[in-house]
Amino acid sequence: MHTLRRPVEGKEIQGYGANRALYRRLGQLGHNGRDIAADVGTPVYAMAAGTVLHAGWSHDHPWLTHHAGIAVLVHHGDTISGLAHLSKVAVQPGDRVEAGQLVGYAGDTGTAGNVAHVHAELLAATPDFSNGYAGRLPFEFQEDAA
Repeated sequence: MHTLRRPVEGKEIQGYGANRALYRRLGQLGHNGRDIAADVGTPVYAMAAGTVLHAGWSHDHPWLTHHAGIAVLVHHGDTISGLAHLSKVAVQPGDRVEAGQLVGYAGDTGTAGNVAHVHAELLAATPDFSNGYAGRLPFEFQEDAA
């Protein structure tokens, strides 16, 4: 299990694999990340050190759908972390970031629903998009680790 830094303070409102009935209608086995409630404009931080692959609207990246809205993807070697539903980014593709560095601001872009939040996700560097979770992997936040 991968362990990452929490990108924003707040209550987790939906975990990885949650809401199976809803996500089955969307062709997945369950929710493909972890959602954290955060007011629009709350600073959002990198979950691990790496290089920014994407920073902007999700429709401009082939792995993301319109559901993500404004998003940041960071490459960490064998994995890629994603942060979605942002209101604004603070980095550009090619930037090197450290864990805990500001990468954007929470928002409600894409299909964030009725609650502003940050969607955090993890993919393998070469994702298996047929894994039932749109290629996303389970992970823990540091404070959740035993």
